[in-house]
Amino acid sequence: MPKIRIINIYKDTHLPEEGWFQGCFMCCQITGRTYDFKPEKSFQNTRIKVYICPNCSRLKNINGDLAKEYDAHINRYIERHFT
Repeated sequence: MPKIRIINIYKDTHLPEEGWFQGCFMCCQITGRTYDFKPEKSFQNTRIKVYICPNCSRLKNINGDLAKEYDAHINRYIERHFT
């Protein structure tokens, strides 16, 4: 079975990188909630987890334009840092 690489995407905070809690990618609020992101370009054996707080998650689900802009921002971030 191939090894799966996990990429965590979050905003930098005072917290250690290896912790359960990180900064929300939208607002930097400390959160432990993540969701699996499906990027435009697929990566073999890679799982991408994005930290997002409950408030930003709710806003993203309510506003379709915000969700599209958010997804585009994450795709640009992935392209800059992981390709």
